[in-house]
Amino acid sequence: MVEAISFESNDPDFAGTMTLTMTLRPVTGGTKVSFLAENVPPCIKLEDHREGMESSLKNLANLLK
Repeated sequence: MVEAISFESNDPDFAGTMTLTMTLRPVTGGTKVSFLAENVPPCIKLEDHREGMESSLKNLANLLK
C-alpha cells in the first residue's frame, strides 16, 4: 500500500508530501508489516517519526485482536 501524506505548515521545514509505503508479508503465526517513509519533512525528528509509526502498528494490532 502506498500513501501520500501532506504536512501543512507555515514553516517549510515541516511542510511537504511524504510517501509512505506499507508492505505486508505472511510469516509464521501472522503478518509482518513494514514501513518505508520517503520525503519526510526535514524537521520531523527520526525519534518522533519512529514513535508515530510504532504507535500506528500497535493500534492496528489492537484492532485486529
